[in-house]
Amino acid sequence: MKLYRPVTVLVGVLFMLLGGLVRLGLPEEVMDEPHRKPIRAAIGEPIVQDGFTFDVTRVRAVQAIVENPDSTTEQPLRTNGIFVTVEYEVAGRLEAGAVGEPKLRSDSGVTYLPAKTVIGLVNIPPPGFTETDAVVFEVNPDEMAGLTMHVNQLAFFTVTSNEYVIDLGIPNDAAARDMVARAAKEYLLPKSVRRVTQ
Repeated sequence: MKLYRPVTVLVGVLFMLLGGLVRLGLPEEVMDEPHRKPIRAAIGEPIVQDGFTFDVTRVRAVQAIVENPDSTTEQPLRTNGIFVTVEYEVAGRLEAGAVGEPKLRSDSGVTYLPAKTVIGLVNIPPPGFTETDAVVFEVNPDEMAGLTMHVNQLAFFTVTSNEYVIDLGIPNDAAARDMVARAAKEYLLPKSVRRVTQ
């Protein structure tokens, strides 16, 4: 019995090492997330699911973020790069919850998480309501070409889940440079607004 357990552990470790070596030999498999099903859209093209409709309505490049314009002490949030703001609407159809966690990804594979002032979830309002909100990302201006917003569906009880991928309409470096050149000096971060769905 004393010999059996170390041998079993050793065999298990060997299988784990072999699996890791196989994965390293196939780098494209390391980057893939086979448990996520991509659902693609563009600005103004709603993603319709059973429980909600999700629609990115506007994208802007801005130099600074203002959260509370009435504050005399709070300074705008500034960056050495550029802020990309993504405005969206979510209409609830079944029950309140969350679409998922948003992030931006450039053509070159650089990933950006929401700025520290923003809660990192796209929420679903109750059935019959539509919620308008925005999420802000701090981005390297040289990595804006081909930006897509990815919202990973929160999945607790399923093996597979959806990944909503929205093309933000910045097809190349020239379009990215033009967007940065036209960036507004400040952007007032809108508060979430909930209304009855029309």
